[in-house]
Amino acid sequence: MDTDIFMGKENLKTAKKKNTNAITFHKTENLLQVGNNDFTTKFCNSFRSRVNFDIKEYLTSNFLKYKQHPRQMYVYESLFKNKKAIYEVIEQNEAPFFIVYNSLVYTAFELGREYSSFKLKVLKDIPGKFITYTAILEERNLRNHYTELLNEHLKYFLRTKKLAFQ
Repeated sequence: MDTDIFMGKENLKTAKKKNTNAITFHKTENLLQVGNNDFTTKFCNSFRSRVNFDIKEYLTSNFLKYKQHPRQMYVYESLFKNKKAIYEVIEQNEAPFFIVYNSLVYTAFELGREYSSFKLKVLKDIPGKFITYTAILEERNLRNHYTELLNEHLKYFLRTKKLAFQ
């Protein structure tokens, strides 16, 4: 039996291991009645309120509107097998948001001029493959890759707004 649990008056008198404060409730004064909510008026001197209703607080958010998610995916063959190896060759601002599986780079962008250094350093010369949204929904692996890509997209979006996301 746990020694910290005290039951009955005898245990409270004999074992004074904890500081105890008795709370006395009178049966006639403390009846529960429908519509009678005077607990705070009776005991407001005994209990300190945690909420101050006199102070007004304003809740603001710096989370900006996230309008839509990409409705396609592009797949490119990579020279590298994982992201760590890719980021040893390039810098963060040279790459779009992407994921890598089995030397395949999945991204929501068709890589054009703005990511030419990424294309030269990371990708093979073979053009990428376009995957439609309906094809993504039909195949389980593509859905998983798409979900992970959306997480990367959301991280990228929030990072540009100085917010953290894991």
